[in-house]
Amino acid sequence: MNDDAQLSITQLDSSLQHKAVEDFAAFYLPLFDANNLEMMSNYDVASYMTDINEHLTYGRYMTKAQRLSDTVSFSFTAYVNLID
Repeated sequence: MNDDAQLSITQLDSSLQHKAVEDFAAFYLPLFDANNLEMMSNYDVASYMTDINEHLTYGRYMTKAQRLSDTVSFSFTAYVNLID
């Protein structure tokens, strides 16, 4: 794959960024709940993960759908930076 085929999340329009963050958060949330984020913490993204994880901890008594919506809304910028 050459560099021309790669697209950063920051190059997407806002609706596609939101969709990417929702999809990634749906992937991330079960890993967080299972305490299974070790592989991701090997990358230079720990500060973004700390922010996301802290807020997810506060919402642990919400339903899955509420937590997903809440984390996307509250931690949107951290997710974008994490994905980027």
